[in-house]
Amino acid sequence: AIMSSLLNVKQDSWKKYLNYGANAGDERLLSALRSFLLKRTADDDLGGVTPCDDGTTSDFFITCGVSHGLELLCSTCTNPGDEVWIERPTYFLCTQIFKSNGLSVKSL
Repeated sequence: AIMSSLLNVKQDSWKKYLNYGANAGDERLLSALRSFLLKRTADDDLGGVTPCDDGTTSDFFITCGVSHGLELLCSTCTNPGDEVWIERPTYFLCTQIFKSNGLSVKSL
């Protein structure tokens, strides 16, 4: 059944199915996320600008899970020696990820 399905895929479609997707994530998923957040924040009383106010999904990206997201956060938004505060209990790999990036971890 799998082989039959593979044989039915157009030859020029292989690039789409065998390559990585968009760096930020699937555009349909990002659009759905934007719509969801717009609905959830439309009536809150916090004010301010939400990441989806500009009408695009350029401020969103999809990670490969919590650990990947924390690693991206550390590599782009922190420097070794920075202090981070975490709640307790916390995600079981959180402390290890922060410490491996040279961060000083404090708990609330």
